[in-house]
Amino acid sequence: MNFIRHRIAAGLLLVGILHTGVLSAQTNRPGGTRAVSPPVQTPSPYTNTVTNYVRSWEPDMPMTDTTVSVLMSKKTKEVKQTTQYFDGLGRPLQTVSKGVSSAGGDAVAAIVYDSLGRESYTYLPYVQQSGNVSDGKFKSDPFRVQKVFYRNGVLNPGVAGDSIFYGKTEFEASPFSRPLKTYGTGSSWVNRPQESRYQANTLSDSVRIWDIGTGLPTSTGTYAAGQLYKNIVIDEAKNQSVEYKNKNGQIVLKKVQISSSPGTGHIGWLCTYYVYDDLGNLRFVIPPLAVEAIKGPWTISTL
Repeated sequence: MNFIRHRIAAGLLLVGILHTGVLSAQTNRPGGTRAVSPPVQTPSPYTNTVTNYVRSWEPDMPMTDTTVSVLMSKKTKEVKQTTQYFDGLGRPLQTVSKGVSSAGGDAVAAIVYDSLGRESYTYLPYVQQSGNVSDGKFKSDPFRVQKVFYRNGVLNPGVAGDSIFYGKTEFEASPFSRPLKTYGTGSSWVNRPQESRYQANTLSDSVRIWDIGTGLPTSTGTYAAGQLYKNIVIDEAKNQSVEYKNKNGQIVLKKVQISSSPGTGHIGWLCTYYVYDDLGNLRFVIPPLAVEAIKGPWTISTL
């Protein structure tokens, strides 16, 4: 059964905007050469094109008759049509914005899932170039057409020599399926992922315990090993940011790397402490400059 929803109020529909310049900036490094990486196998075409969908119309003019907005004779400049298609499990498969490109083609954002139902590869949106180009309907072979679109030197001269038109996420082998590495779109990023690590604190982390009485926070010790969640994010340039959370999920300390060789404690980091009362209310934030000033005695003055 097809589910159709009418949206008349302007602004309720988000039309995908293609901006291939983002990919161009990532893959063309001044003074360098483009990295070479074999692309993954292109997903196969769909054999069954009968699918559920939600279709929305957004008029660009005041209207009182809802039936006018859904007329097929209406032009894109009068009424914008977007359709989201779903698979049998209710997961989005495609979002098709009818005729919104400068040449009148459909803008398509297609999604593919791995065997565990995760979106391991995130494909860039594209403009349909063959088949049902501008009817706003389901595209049976979106991933092949997407590759053709980005390799078109006339349409995308800055990325025509690339082969990676998708982002990639590697997940941990656990029921949590937390992301471990995230790769950006474009060949230049194939060896430069953003990494996530999920650990527990150690004694060498030296995370201070802060208490609140009736005045300023006081600290007389550090957390024992394994008492805090330690989440590390390493960006594409290998710079780290670390968050320590207590068992209530509250951020106790956030560190941002500023040294090429930071220490395990507070040296080489911008550190921000968050202090909570017994009711879990955030009462104090101790910013990096203050942490640097009290480091050692760990005593906060009125200054």
